[in-house]
Amino acid sequence: SPGKDVVNDFKRTCPNQTVVKVESVQNQMLYDSYWNARRNVIKLLGEKKLNERNVFHGTKHIDVMSKVYTQGFMKVFSNNSTYGKGTYFARDAHYSTNYSHKDSNNSYQMFQCQAIFGESYKGSNTYELKSWPKKSNGLKYDSLVDNPSNPSIYVLHENARAYPMFV
Repeated sequence: SPGKDVVNDFKRTCPNQTVVKVESVQNQMLYDSYWNARRNVIKLLGEKKLNERNVFHGTKHIDVMSKVYTQGFMKVFSNNSTYGKGTYFARDAHYSTNYSHKDSNNSYQMFQCQAIFGESYKGSNTYELKSWPKKSNGLKYDSLVDNPSNPSIYVLHENARAYPMFV
């Protein structure tokens, strides 16, 4: 089941944490935006370079989590810029726990997302939204990463390229 897969992905890097609940995010408008972004990346790069992954995203503010449910990810909410301005995602749940909301029961909440990273480039804290590095064809790189040969942190510029699948 999808919920079991989310738990397994989470437990891979947080083996001592207990998963209390997994909820599916159901927002057809956001999913349609994601699907259209996916089709556009396939047209530009081809399916082999889609680089679609399940990743984690944490936010410390419950009101921002609510906005993600209804409006999707918005890079303007990101305060982190270690690898450049944009929306941050992590391969490992452990990393996202540092950025996750803690509720009144002392439980952390985070998203597991499906995201399209396309062609990546090594991130830098000097990259602003208007100055992302460009490919040889003049288009912006699709994502920035911490380590191009084995990325664990991803930064997206395009909001629609990530869909919050589960909380």
